[in-house]
Amino acid sequence: MSPPSGSQQRAGTAKGYVPALGYHGLTGLYDRVVAVTMREAIWRADFVRLIAPSAEYRLACRGAGTG
Repeated sequence: MSPPSGSQQRAGTAKGYVPALGYHGLTGLYDRVVAVTMREAIWRADFVRLIAPSAEYRLACRGAGTG
C-alpha cells in the first residue's frame, strides 16, 4: 500500500491511522461537528436516566472524541 499524500499525509507516525473527520486539518472541528450532527445535548441526559446509575457507580467515557 502506498503512503497517503496531500492533506492526508501522516505527521510523524510509523503506521497510518484515520484522523478525526478523515483529515488532519479537520481534527480541531471534531467536537463541534459531533455536537451539532449527533445532538448529544439532547440524548445524553436521557441515556443517563435510562441506565440509572446509582451513587456507588462511576461513569467513564473511554475511547471517544479527539482525546
